[in-house]
Amino acid sequence: MGSVYYHFALLCAFRPFVNASIEDSDFHPYRICKEAAQSILALVQSYDDLFTLRRVSALIPYFVHASGLLGVAMETEGASMNQVHLRRRRNQQGNEPESAQHKSPARTSDIGPGPPTNSYITMSATNHARQLLDKMGLAHPAATVARDQLR
Repeated sequence: MGSVYYHFALLCAFRPFVNASIEDSDFHPYRICKEAAQSILALVQSYDDLFTLRRVSALIPYFVHASGLLGVAMETEGASMNQVHLRRRRNQQGNEPESAQHKSPARTSDIGPGPPTNSYITMSATNHARQLLDKMGLAHPAATVARDQLR
């Protein structure tokens, strides 16, 4: 999770300069912040896939919240972060979870007998942040508050 701290530091350092226009320079604070926020969400999702979000540092909900806030700010300005493609999870009964509401017909799994099924869901970075915060909500009450602020 050390990389999450690094990307959060980048997000905090360059966020004040997102709207600054610097001519004749390869310095793009907007792109740095966007990539840092997306990296935070991807790293936390990877951690969730491997372990669980119940035992993460108490700072992680704040990092995910900051990434979600950047997504909200970009959406209100008419821009957005890249869509997130997550592998659809099945619960113990073999049913799809309620988070599978954001279906993506673009990717299908044709492995095994029977008709192909959608194996990925697509959602915005802001919705992804909400979903991650929801998973952390039981262990970290701040995550529930942060999730509600992103609505």
